[in-house]
Amino acid sequence: MKLLVSAGKQTIDALKHEAVDGLIIGFSSLSQRTQDPFDLNRDSVETLKTINQDNVKLYVLLNGIFHEPDLPKIETFFKLIKQADLPLEGILFADLAVFESAEMHGFTDKLIYYPETYVTNPQDVSFWHKQNIKSVVLSREMTLDNIKKIAQSSPLPLTLFAHGYLNMFHSKRRLVKTFFDYTKDDDANKYTHQTLHIKEEIRDAFYPMIQDDHGTHIFRDKPLASFEHLKTLKNDVDALLIDGLFYEPDRFLTIVKDYIRALKGETIDASRYDDHDQGFYFKDTIYQKERVKRGG
Repeated sequence: MKLLVSAGKQTIDALKHEAVDGLIIGFSSLSQRTQDPFDLNRDSVETLKTINQDNVKLYVLLNGIFHEPDLPKIETFFKLIKQADLPLEGILFADLAVFESAEMHGFTDKLIYYPETYVTNPQDVSFWHKQNIKSVVLSREMTLDNIKKIAQSSPLPLTLFAHGYLNMFHSKRRLVKTFFDYTKDDDANKYTHQTLHIKEEIRDAFYPMIQDDHGTHIFRDKPLASFEHLKTLKNDVDALLIDGLFYEPDRFLTIVKDYIRALKGETIDASRYDDHDQGFYFKDTIYQKERVKRGG
């Protein structure tokens, strides 16, 4: 089983020395919900090329939602990595605009479909297999039983989001800035790209919230941890994604080391993850609307 770990400008040097199978990096104009992304320019690409020479396999997260004015950014990305001859192991994408551009530039075999919640059945996997891509990432809201069912007939290697905060709301609007503009905060921009928390009136939990170049994002209050299920997942999943958003660098490094040890069968200190939960591994997300009684 492969271990793919998110890395930012401040953490990539430390993480590249760990025994992981790949580092996932983001670019600020193309990647959303990432911590400390790189800028999309030639200098950043050359820096990544240097890191790649340390036998580190690089993956790029292109999970933005793109509109017509954004398409030149995608073209710029593919042109930059071709010109720099940056060897990428994979490109995680959600928007079909990335698929079309990758196809034109000859990167289809590097693509990993990563829409976060859409891949929920064998038919989804079969469709993307016919498009000749590398892998798909299963929905984050999948039970262990459903993961196993899909894996039994999957023609593609399956990837799974295994650790980190799960996004549950996204708006293209700059809601954080709008709020502080409304409250007449003199320096509302200081809250952009920083972690805030929002509390719903009927719940006690505080939900992490950020605003980035792609809009506003709200996450579940507790991050997912998958240590207890690695033995099961080993039989069904080819790669695990470990995300560092909202973690301090030192703690995230500890998390990565714990997964490396756990995959080797070593015991880890489970008490370190008392503030995590098991996500949707045992929680079906199927809701049936109440029937509406029609008048006679």
